[in-house]
Amino acid sequence: MRTLIFLLFFFCSTALYAEPMVHEQYANYKITGHTADALRAQMSMFGPSDIASEHFDASTKWYIQWQYHYQPVTNGCYLTKVDVKVDITYHFPEWSDYALADDGLKHHWDTYMEHLKTHERGHAENGVAAAVAIERALTALPAMQSCEDLASTADNIAYKVIAEHNTKDINYENETNHGATQGATFP
Repeated sequence: MRTLIFLLFFFCSTALYAEPMVHEQYANYKITGHTADALRAQMSMFGPSDIASEHFDASTKWYIQWQYHYQPVTNGCYLTKVDVKVDITYHFPEWSDYALADDGLKHHWDTYMEHLKTHERGHAENGVAAAVAIERALTALPAMQSCEDLASTADNIAYKVIAEHNTKDINYENETNHGATQGATFP
């Protein structure tokens, strides 16, 4: 009996605290130049842009997918399994002439890139936090009268969490001045 209780506790614990799958990838863009001003011009010209066509030095996009399985029962429906995945894509400048540059410019670039990566990691962490929130919220859903109600509620919760975290990304950009307060400025 004690083993059965432990196994039941273990099963419930792992279901409640499962972590979403995280997939990260990089889609860098190439820049060239032998001076800080030339590199700035290249990033301003070729960096990723938003819907208003404003270019940025880097960007991080996250996309969340969720899937659930449910089980209809006599008096309702409940979720049996929840899977959440977040895909994160980073866009960073890739300086092609790095090896040819003087040590001072390389040092300045390396410091800048370190701060820029820290800033973009903040966006990625927000995306992962959204995925975790979705997984935990869906896992905690109680049984409902119908599977249609359950599916609709689950999807609405997920979309609401995504909207909240999109707002957090916008606030993060404003609070950090697009990473400037974190040292992500060049030159």
